[in-house]
Amino acid sequence: DHTRSQVKAEWKATEGFSLTYLPFITRAAVDALADFPHLNASVGENDLVVHNYVDVGIAVDINYEGLLVPVVRAADTKRLRAIAREINDLAGRAKAKKVTPDEITGGTFTITNNGSAGSVLTMPIISQPQSPSSARTPSSASRWWPPCRTATRPSSSTRSATWRWHGTTGRSMAPMPPASWCG
Repeated sequence: DHTRSQVKAEWKATEGFSLTYLPFITRAAVDALADFPHLNASVGENDLVVHNYVDVGIAVDINYEGLLVPVVRAADTKRLRAIAREINDLAGRAKAKKVTPDEITGGTFTITNNGSAGSVLTMPIISQPQSPSSARTPSSASRWWPPCRTATRPSSSTRSATWRWHGTTGRSMAPMPPASWCG
């Protein structure tokens, strides 16, 4: 938040849109996927297909009528500014229902950001055939999430991840986040 608050006004003047947390979360997810490549995968006929590129889907609310998930292609090759520009463009066009089918298919990992909707607790969507998905909710969720009850300081966010198929065991899973994620 410190970095964002330092450049917020200059960013808005230069880029013409606000710098939100989502590009930071997206870039962090891309870096984490490099360290944990089996999370950047989709489910094949009988196996886990690990991708050597990162195409991040960003779930966008369409005026409470549903979600579209436009995809930031080759996110692993982009810096924060390029990711922010692309998220802003894709989200704006998704809300206006002006994205093409090619722009909403083929993601390898999806981020659902429900924090802006004021939700307390959420589960991420899974854009098939992707295996993982991530969600961000506002800090108020930490009061209600059981592992977070022992947190000694306020959490900046509660993170959750959902897998519909576990690549190692072949079992369906929906794990609770470890208490260490609570801040």
